[in-house]
Amino acid sequence: MPDFLDGPVVTVTNLNIRLVATLAGHTGEIRRLAWSPDGRMLASPSSDRTVRVWDLQHRVVLHVLRGHEGTVYTVAWSPDGRQLASGASDGTIRIWDSSTGDLQYILRGHADWVNAIAWAPNQVLASASEDRVILVWDLSANSPSRTLIGHNNCINTLAWSCDQRWLASGSGDRTVRIWDPRSGFRESAIAEHPDWVISLAWSPRLGIFATACWDGYIREWLAEDGRLLRARLAHTSRPTSIAYSHDGALLASKGCDDTVRLWRSDTYDQVALIPEQSSGRQSPSLAFHPSAPVLVSLGDRDMSLRVWEIDTTNGALAGTGGADFPDLAIGDPEREVLAAAWARASIADTPSQRGRVMEDVAELLFGQVFKIVSRDRRTAVGEVDLICEPVRIDPFWLRWPSDVFVECKNWDRQRPVADANEFLGKCVGCNAELGFFVSASGFTVEALEVMKRSWNSKIPTPKIAWVTGEDIEHWLTTNEGAEAFLKRIIRRSNLGR
Repeated sequence: MPDFLDGPVVTVTNLNIRLVATLAGHTGEIRRLAWSPDGRMLASPSSDRTVRVWDLQHRVVLHVLRGHEGTVYTVAWSPDGRQLASGASDGTIRIWDSSTGDLQYILRGHADWVNAIAWAPNQVLASASEDRVILVWDLSANSPSRTLIGHNNCINTLAWSCDQRWLASGSGDRTVRIWDPRSGFRESAIAEHPDWVISLAWSPRLGIFATACWDGYIREWLAEDGRLLRARLAHTSRPTSIAYSHDGALLASKGCDDTVRLWRSDTYDQVALIPEQSSGRQSPSLAFHPSAPVLVSLGDRDMSLRVWEIDTTNGALAGTGGADFPDLAIGDPEREVLAAAWARASIADTPSQRGRVMEDVAELLFGQVFKIVSRDRRTAVGEVDLICEPVRIDPFWLRWPSDVFVECKNWDRQRPVADANEFLGKCVGCNAELGFFVSASGFTVEALEVMKRSWNSKIPTPKIAWVTGEDIEHWLTTNEGAEAFLKRIIRRSNLGR
């Protein structure tokens, strides 16, 4: 963490923040900020046609990068931090040596302003422009390798997901488009907004992203299919930027209402409000340190940098790493999507919404082990939420060669014995030999006894395994695979625990 000198303590709302530095030098408005991957440097592009590279620990400017012939809107660091890319209103992208400040080469391909650049950990550089296209660059040839067309207005913001699974772009056409590089950058989802999308940010812990829209709202979305998770009126005027903290506990937003606001990412409760006089432009930004509770925002009508230290020990953020947003095992995109669905399950409003989202969770989980044959199938003995077909040549599953039934309940109380008997009756009536009963709030003792007896019956009876919300939340924090998890659930049910 940077070793800043002490500064005045600013207490806003119920989160303590210390202003530790104010840094000036630009003669024009500062645009979109970017920390280096190791957190040692910060790059600030500006309408003064320069990029300044700061050493914030020592509060000095390392380089002033000159050469653009217009406002520099955006910067992005290479994954190893050795290079810095900048994009400007002159339509060019310049690649700089971050250690010397020397210009290495210039990328030309856009027909208008370059508004956003995103550099993925796998070295793929993408850029977006007023010309309504995204270019994916072949840096070995200094030329575009792909042109992504879909937006019908200027593209304002661009970002890779943490696992590089998706590239998201936000536009004046009121959409965010999700591009899938695994399918040749085909468009995989669209998130519709009521007004311009000016900023987006990926959550570091889940397969979800947040957007800032000119209607004053910030919103969270599921990347897999572009579904809205939650929304909050954040500013009384247009927001200009959003950013997640390194641990995902906080979401910061900056607006033209002369405020920076900090929100708990799990509840969207406001925990801080910082007065900050804005220029009113659409692109000024703020940026969290990549590994420490430090936020950089703008001051003096977006002409200077303000560096804040955030006290995360005073209780205002208690619980943000809890059940709604579990810490995930790293490097498992399928689990990341499932965790996002699980987060949605906790915030759905109506019983029907809760039920549908819980079925989404179950389909994602069981679909990693079985083939999903049908969902919400009506039978003579009632509706079955999921019907799965065993597809693995594994002696463990061959004990139950018929279809596997899954029942899902997402209520705020334990499921009673009547529910267990009803599900058992469905399995008996349809000749299913194995069933999984998934309940977010668990089961009563009597309901558990019914399911336990199914394993000890002396007559042929469908076996019912139970899965609770606690089971799912714990599993999401481990590296255990989906199949191993379900096998463990069956063994536990068989032992009656």
